[in-house]
Amino acid sequence: MKSASRTAVMLLAVAIVTVLLLVPLPFDAAQQRWPKLLYDLENFAHPVVFAILASLLFHRLRAQWPPPSHKPWMITIGSAAVFGAATEATQWFVGRDASLIDLVNDLLGAAFALLCWAWLELPAKRQRQLPGYGLAASALALLALIAGPLCLTVAAYAYRATDTPVIFQSRALLFRPFFQKVGGAYPGISLSGIRSDWREYSALLLRIRNPQDEPSAVIVSVRDWHQGFRREARFETIYPLKPQADEEIRIPLEQIQNLPSGYQLDLAAISGVLVLQYPGHTKRSFRLREIRLVR
Repeated sequence: MKSASRTAVMLLAVAIVTVLLLVPLPFDAAQQRWPKLLYDLENFAHPVVFAILASLLFHRLRAQWPPPSHKPWMITIGSAAVFGAATEATQWFVGRDASLIDLVNDLLGAAFALLCWAWLELPAKRQRQLPGYGLAASALALLALIAGPLCLTVAAYAYRATDTPVIFQSRALLFRPFFQKVGGAYPGISLSGIRSDWREYSALLLRIRNPQDEPSAVIVSVRDWHQGFRREARFETIYPLKPQADEEIRIPLEQIQNLPSGYQLDLAAISGVLVLQYPGHTKRSFRLREIRLVR
């Protein structure tokens, strides 16, 4: 009776996880406001869910093959790999993106669960000796690897929520979740998930360096939540950079708000900033030091 109950719990858990992994979730508004936070939450959810599934499966298998059998270990990690790969492959057909990173996170979660089981199966005396310390340290290191990105992002959003007018600093760890490098014909830096309400400020200030021995130029673009990347509904202009010089580019927010197309950018709902290399250079030739709002 107990065995049937465990099997039912296991099947129910697998069914719930399958639905959550395959059905598109209606989080469009949240995705716009907190894109990096939702991305890291999803990445964190994968190992957590697979750690729970792997633990349930291992516990079920261990009742059938007690120590010192290695079958539960091999079946559990193999099942996690197959189930994770199958759900990622299926996502191509249900409107979600398959991801190798998700599969890796699935396996990390299963590995964490098995490390915990390995420690629990040690005799109490060996748990306090080198084998136990080694397993515990490995599990903690894996936990840090799994939870680290989400913890950094939560700290970054908490810092963003303070009254700081800084949007980007090149050497500040807490700004890493909000920017990514852009390649292609317009290499540069894209900032998203930044402080969105600019109404109490008067200008946007960029500190930027041109390390080249020749003049250069950058394209600065600002967009809001409402119109996204529509060209006529985003601020975009070109600023020249002197050779081997540190520059301060000060852009009045009134200029950013009132576009030539007649569209008014919503300063209470800014969604992102782009700083891109002006065409004519094969690679990014500027160094962005800082972006901040000034009163």
